[in-house]
Amino acid sequence: MVKILYITFYFYPYSHPGGQRALKQVKYLQKNDIHPIVLHCSNMPWKDFDQESYEKEVVGKMDVLPITAPRFNKNRTLIDRAVLRFESVLFEDRADWALGNLDKVAQMVDDRKIDMALTSGPPQSVHILGWYLKEKKNIPWIMDMRDPFVIDPKCHGLVEFIQKKLLFEIYERIFIKSADCIVATSEETTLRLSDGQPESREKFHTVRNGFDEDDFRNTVPNRLDRSRMNIVYTGRFWGDRTPHHFFEGLRMAVSLKPGLRNTIRIILVGAFGQDIAALVHSKGLSDLVTIVGLVSHREALSLQVGSDANLLIVDSMPGVDNTPFIPGKLPEYIRAGRPIIAVAPRGEARTLIEKYQLGVTVSPDDRRGIAEVLLSIAEKWKKKELLANQPDPALLEQFDRAFQTLKLSRIMKDLIKK
Repeated sequence: MVKILYITFYFYPYSHPGGQRALKQVKYLQKNDIHPIVLHCSNMPWKDFDQESYEKEVVGKMDVLPITAPRFNKNRTLIDRAVLRFESVLFEDRADWALGNLDKVAQMVDDRKIDMALTSGPPQSVHILGWYLKEKKNIPWIMDMRDPFVIDPKCHGLVEFIQKKLLFEIYERIFIKSADCIVATSEETTLRLSDGQPESREKFHTVRNGFDEDDFRNTVPNRLDRSRMNIVYTGRFWGDRTPHHFFEGLRMAVSLKPGLRNTIRIILVGAFGQDIAALVHSKGLSDLVTIVGLVSHREALSLQVGSDANLLIVDSMPGVDNTPFIPGKLPEYIRAGRPIIAVAPRGEARTLIEKYQLGVTVSPDDRRGIAEVLLSIAEKWKKKELLANQPDPALLEQFDRAFQTLKLSRIMKDLIKK
């Protein structure tokens, strides 16, 4: 059986979107004659946990090695702080975990007789470990890029822009040259990464995010208050992914038709800061928007399945004409079978929704368009014409975690043969 070191900063019990991809890949790799050993950070500055998923899917079922970042402890010396600041400027604020564990991880390759390494980022500094193992141990390395280095929706501000464009462009080139295989989550991202590298195009692959049919098999729709139409958003907001434009459109819809206040409810599910609550209040939408907060993954799926429609907000990035990101929640929305309201720029996610008629799409900066979408959907709901989606089976297969991980396992086995 092939033994791989699956290196990811985020993993359960920490609740993070990146952890969900790792969790499901590890689950299904085990069913394809591959033994993943998960290496993740155990002392990250992160407060959100999903203990239910951890106990159900990880404990006693997965081989997990949590290791600490040397300088993430609370009692930092002046030297620790200086080193962390230097690492942050040169790379990012999570880099200490990778840089502080290079030799320890290399020793694990010998101790556990590892055949291959996979690094999953962001944080992109995780790939330093893959590069180091490739150089020092000469084992095959798969670089899983959930987001590209340079085109990053979480990057904003002049300092970050300069850092990403100058330093990260260099890092990306070095890592892509060294890695045996580069995996991305969308076709558009794969094309962008492989552009200008015709001699090595065969080492670029797309392994999508997806849904796990096992999660939906026993999911009971949440019994939401049916006196109003419930639009559910699950996830987080950060960087350019913000509900500001949607709230502007919602406020306009209410001004055009005041009765909408008694018809519609927006339910935000996830770990949100006080800034989101303040934004809701400042827009005069407190009676329309309910912030549920962080729930388990099972509860989030229950809300998606029980909603009247699910809300998708896709990052709009300055200077990028065709947004290459497909948010990790979109496959779950597709499987949930409820109409999708997508506030999204032109790109792969929007094209997918339009092609398969999964809901309605509108540009983030089109406030009137958002208002008209909400008024139209509310009218359909009143007339009981807001029907569930019946996704194309071929589309569901594209986003099935088991199918996508089977594809990844074949890539791994082919690399071992070489």
